[in-house]
This record gives sequence, structure tokens and C-alpha cells, in this order.
Amino acid sequence: MKNLLLFIFIFVSFLTVQANAFEGLNNGQSLKIFNRIDCGSGIDCSRGANGKFNMTASAQTEGLTVARLAIFDYDFAVDGGTIGTIASGVTLPAKAIIEKCWFRVETQIVDAGAGTLAVQCEDADNILTAADQSGLADGTFLASNITGAAAAMVDDIAAACDISWVIGGAAISAGKVRGYCRYSVHE
Repeated sequence: MKNLLLFIFIFVSFLTVQANAFEGLNNGQSLKIFNRIDCGSGIDCSRGANGKFNMTASAQTEGLTVARLAIFDYDFAVDGGTIGTIASGVTLPAKAIIEKCWFRVETQIVDAGAGTLAVQCEDADNILTAADQSGLADGTFLASNITGAAAAMVDDIAAACDISWVIGGAAISAGKVRGYCRYSVHE
């Protein structure tokens, strides 16, 4: 009988140590990291029955929401430089309102002489009007058509659209530009 009680005591002690040693899935005990996360308005934080942490943004029509920022690149080394439209791979959802965009020249754009670069989503040149961007130094910021002023915003995109770079006039032979567009979605 003593051996049985000793075995049960050791086994229960082992289970307690094991449950407290792991901070991931730990048999329903509170996750230490979960207790440090501040879930603000519009975000539901919970722990499922299996101990997995869940964080879900709820649809909200008013109040504070998570900011949305699309970041996209044109990079000659990846995208090439032939005249035409190059999809960035970043898609804005339907009903998006593009509030403000800006661009940073990461590596100077080089072209054959009369090349232009434009940016669009849904309508031609609606984010950045076609212009010669060659010769701008690394670290230079470019202003967008969408400046943050209400009259300059692109309102209520009809269908999801890929933000695209448009090369015109002459091929580009080097360079990289990173674009940023702050947007919200009209529900």
C-alpha cells in the first residue's frame, strides 16, 4: 500500500511540474503571454478549449480599429523594367478608401532617357501620376496624388484591385521604390 501511495504522489507531482513547465498548450492553464497582451477595442482575445490562443478582429462600424497600411515594392532586380504594367502582389479590398500614399526611393531609378513610373489601383494613374522618377537619390520621398486631403482620397474602390506599377516611355534598367498606402474599408 505504501508503494502505491508513493507512486501516486510521484505521478501527481510529475504531472504538476510538466503542466507548469510548458507555456504553450498547457492543459487549460493560463498562458503567461496571454496575460500580457492588451486586447483593445475591436479585438477579441480568448483561449480555446485546447489551450490555443485566439486573437480575432471584429467587424466594427464605429470606434477605434486597427490601422491598415499597404506596403509594396517595385524592384528592377525582381520585376524587370520593360514598358508595361507590373502587379505588386498587394491587393486592396473592395470598398477600400485610400487615404494617403507616399513613396521612398530605396535605390535610384535609371532609365533609357524618357521613362516614367506611375502607380494605380482600379483607375489609371490614380495613386501616382506618370512622371520621370529617374535620378532621384536613395532615401528621397515622392509625394502621391493621394495626399491625405479629403478631396484627394480615392473613395470606395468597386472591386478588389492589385496595386500596380506602370512603366512608360522607356524601359527602366535599375532601381527600387517602396510604396505605402494608408487605407480603410467602408463597410
